[in-house]
Amino acid sequence: MLRSKHNSEELNKTDERIHTLALILAGGALAPLTSRVAKPALPFAGKYRVIDFTLCNLVNSNLDHIAALVQFNAQSLIEHLKDDIFYGPDQRQIPQIQTWQASVARTGQESYLATADAVYQNRDFIAKENCDTVLIVSGDHIYRQDYRDLLRFHQQKAADLTIAVTSVSAEDSQRFGMVEIDPDQKITRFVERPQTSDSKLASMGIYVFNTAFLLRCLEKDARDATSRHDFGLDIIPPLVKTGKAFAYRHNDYWADLSTFEAYWKANLDLLGDGQASNLLDSAWMLQDSWNSTVPANIRPGGVVKNSLVSEGCVIAGEVEHSVLSPGVRVEKGAIVRDSVILHDAVVHSGAIVNRCVVDTLAEIVANTRVGANVGQTASHSQPGITFIKK
Repeated sequence: MLRSKHNSEELNKTDERIHTLALILAGGALAPLTSRVAKPALPFAGKYRVIDFTLCNLVNSNLDHIAALVQFNAQSLIEHLKDDIFYGPDQRQIPQIQTWQASVARTGQESYLATADAVYQNRDFIAKENCDTVLIVSGDHIYRQDYRDLLRFHQQKAADLTIAVTSVSAEDSQRFGMVEIDPDQKITRFVERPQTSDSKLASMGIYVFNTAFLLRCLEKDARDATSRHDFGLDIIPPLVKTGKAFAYRHNDYWADLSTFEAYWKANLDLLGDGQASNLLDSAWMLQDSWNSTVPANIRPGGVVKNSLVSEGCVIAGEVEHSVLSPGVRVEKGAIVRDSVILHDAVVHSGAIVNRCVVDTLAEIVANTRVGANVGQTASHSQPGITFIKK
């Protein structure tokens, strides 16, 4: 059961029911972690899943028309969304989150071709919801946002499209749709993954459309044989030229888990004093979905420094600047540093784990050394980070 812990002060901000359909783009892979589950279903921050952070934002924004567009290794994600009960900040149970999959019987396609095609294939469902606006978000981003502010901004600007944007470094501009705006926050230029960019404002992949306008755009795009059916490449650039596309600034922490290293870094960002430390605010976060009742057990000789240690963990060794999911065991004499250890993994006595992501149920053999600067090559690595597979 997931229940919001939204405080009364935030509740008083607004109690209106916003007539918006929220669509979560919840497909995608992240090698080597997603051999069994979709990226949004990956464990994150110990006891949560990646998609839970988007769900927090939706539930705490009083949005209760929600559908997830699922595709890749989706079963675990579907079960997560189906089995949990979600409560809004007023403790009112919201309707069950729908899951929409590509279907040969329904569309003639086995999968979604790209982001715009995923939404287009569900156009009949969208129309049936009869909502005024559609909010499109990603299920693999880590951030905190009250979407009511974004939706009000969209309405005040009388926009056809509003894109949430955030500042990124110059070296990251090649990974995102880069946005240029005028003083009124109207978008004057949008380029998807440019080689270079004068702008530092990146699209967060969060879009607000008026529903009828969105459906018209999707129909036009579907008829275009040259289109790649992607929002950033095909839908947004021509809309910018109409002059009714606006940018809403997000000034807090945001992480796009597009790489293995980004997944590792975003987990460890939670341990610092920066903006990410606010993500686990008990007034915003949902109750975790693992429903564990067994507390963490720090045994004699166990040492934990600047780490997140979930329920059911048993620590007899040393853990520093790391994130441990439920059920992890670190035996006597073992050392874990700068690492993310997923569910029920075991680090046996005398082993050293440094700058690693350790898979669910993996076991690190006693007295071995894995990870950066410890003299052993593991099964998969990205620059500086090692993945230990089950």
